Amino acid sequence: MSDDTLNRPSVGSTPQRLGALERANSVRAEMGQIKRELARCQTCLGDALRDPRSASLTIHELLIAQWRWGPIKARQTLRAAGVRENLRVRNLTDHQRAVIEACARASQPRRNRLVGRKVP
Repeated sequence: MSDDTLNRPSVGSTPQRLGALERANSVRAEMGQIKRELARCQTCLGDALRDPRSASLTIHELLIAQWRWGPIKARQTLRAAGVRENLRVRNLTDHQRAVIEACARASQPRRNRLVGRKVP
């Protein structure tokens, strides 16, 4: 084989690569959308945990996307729930989702509980 054939993509792989890039871009856009909805309080954490758009996010990324949440609060909540920070949402069990939601709800100030309800 010559060096020219090694550097050239095969004829059939270009559409496949473009399709993969389009899919990756749409997944990133969907993840960004769910994070924006959480930040604007348009969705609650429980709904976001069950939303298929958030499947590729880590649980830590999802928690810090919430309004008035930072890495420290997210870390403390996950430690209280007994869940690793780098665990992806798609790998959470139903029990872990419920525990995270309960811990997140408990860590909210009493007059500002946005975790379990949507704000108009």
